[in-house]
Amino acid sequence: MAIIDISNLRLLDDLLFAVCCQENIPCTEIIIQTALNNFNIKIESVKIQYHIKSLQEHSVYLDVLAIDTKTNQYFNIEVQRSDEGADVKRARFHCSIIDSNLLKTSTPYSKLPTLYVIFITENDIFGRGLPIYKIERKFEDNNEPFGDCSYIIYINTSYNKEEETPLGKMIHDFKCRDWQEMKIEILKNRVKFFKTTEGGERQMGSMIDEITRQKVEEAMAKGRAEGRAEGRAEGRAEGQLNLIQKITNSLKQGESYTSEDILHLLLKLQVAN
Repeated sequence: MAIIDISNLRLLDDLLFAVCCQENIPCTEIIIQTALNNFNIKIESVKIQYHIKSLQEHSVYLDVLAIDTKTNQYFNIEVQRSDEGADVKRARFHCSIIDSNLLKTSTPYSKLPTLYVIFITENDIFGRGLPIYKIERKFEDNNEPFGDCSYIIYINTSYNKEEETPLGKMIHDFKCRDWQEMKIEILKNRVKFFKTTEGGERQMGSMIDEITRQKVEEAMAKGRAEGRAEGRAEGRAEGQLNLIQKITNSLKQGESYTSEDILHLLLKLQVAN
């Protein structure tokens, strides 16, 4: 199992965010409720690092996929410290691949669920100085909603005006390294568990092992796909795979890694995908 120092991790870091949401409906629910400013939303299930395969070989791991089957709503949450990882066309891709995964054979298009893709970013990728950006399709002539029930939201955690609104508190909490400074109790208690208990540390280590395994499989699949498409056996994935194997072998030998070491590797792989 991986051994890491998690004291400096924030909710903006993939690993801490993933374990906080893992099998934890209240934590995931409060993030979604705050993003949509709707505290009546109820989540039934949460999946982290949810793998969706594409027929064109470009698959994706979703950070979090939360589901409310009673209202037929799906919520994909992604945390991104890299501007490249939060590209607007990546949001478009997430919408399309989730839709294609949800629409089963012979199912009418009208049965597609309402879908929210929520990016929580470290930087203001639009440069407009707003804490949140909400996007939906509209008719150009009268600005009325198109009604396809597909929405994209970007939450800008670089917004530095301390506001005591639910959104302002959540932006603050995502940037906190010290759990004692967090303001939303559900998030605060969850982060406290991972930073102060042995059980939390073990769970975090297991999460790193699982994500590392997934990245190895993903890099190998990408290498095979690029080899078929361009006649190269390994393609660009070779460098990614070598990085993963190096750190995996070290972890198996019981060596310790700081949170920054682990995150540097995983974020580098995430951007490459």
